[in-house]
Amino acid sequence: MALIDPVLLLAIISFPPSLLILGFYFSSYIGTKTGSRNGLSRRGLLTSFAGLSLATILSLAAPIFPSTIPVLDVAIILAAVAWIVLLRRYCGTGWLETLPQALIPVLVYVVILAIASAFALLFIS
Repeated sequence: MALIDPVLLLAIISFPPSLLILGFYFSSYIGTKTGSRNGLSRRGLLTSFAGLSLATILSLAAPIFPSTIPVLDVAIILAAVAWIVLLRRYCGTGWLETLPQALIPVLVYVVILAIASAFALLFIS
């Protein structure tokens, strides 16, 4: 019997690095105005947190949904939509201009989830 739920362990392992890495990415994209400083900005961190929290909450609620629904895929799509909406708002760009800037964090998040799931499997076994 496991002491911790595997999905919760995955969320605990993947959330902090995803928040930090994607926070820096969004900060660099949002703060590309002339004279802006490089580093972690509040808007970049907020954008990262919004998408990641939606994805994490949905993946933690996976037992509520039927097993035929790919909850993790829906969570990643929901995070991408949140990132697109927030990037569009903060940067003042159109939908098609924001789409590539939201596709890269989705790929990074999937890679972080894959690495975190490997560590979660090591902890469980």
